[in-house]
Amino acid sequence: MYNAEITKANIMEQAIKLFAEKGFQDTSTADVVQAAGCSKGAFYYHFPSKDALIEETFRFCQDAIEDAAAEGIDELPNVVDKLCRRCYNLTKHALRYPDIARVNAGYCNLPANMAKYGGGFLGCFRHYEVVMSMIEVGLANGELKQMPAELLGEFFAKIATVPYSYVRKDPRYMEDEKFWAGIYDIIRCALAEKP
Repeated sequence: MYNAEITKANIMEQAIKLFAEKGFQDTSTADVVQAAGCSKGAFYYHFPSKDALIEETFRFCQDAIEDAAAEGIDELPNVVDKLCRRCYNLTKHALRYPDIARVNAGYCNLPANMAKYGGGFLGCFRHYEVVMSMIEVGLANGELKQMPAELLGEFFAKIATVPYSYVRKDPRYMEDEKFWAGIYDIIRCALAEKP
């Protein structure tokens, strides 16, 4: 029995794998149809074009990343601790779901999106807006260095990309408390009014 939701989810899952592996340009709709084991008609029923598929996979990746980034944040007492947790959460998610991280970064690095999103690993994460609002709160509360919010956001974005490169090479870092204590110290020194 045909189930439209399962078919669409399977198409998305296969598209994410292919986009992560081959890139957006080198992945055809025929590649996705073959990998998903569906008909062209089923593909076009859910996605009127390859561009529509790309946009929807990007939104899916953004939602997955933001959900992971926000995990456990609300229970923390201050902005710096929340930013530290987001860094950990983002790294953990990227390690567990590298294809989602690659699709997100790949989308942001498409020439048409570079100016819009800034590119890179964190460039177009939807959470950037969340981080900026957290920084505004931290500035208003005197928790963060009195610097332009955008600069503090850039500091966080640059620092938050570093752990992933180490954890990807050696996943044991993910559970290394000293490693994370050092990362958190760097975030505090860069952003906190009183590290």
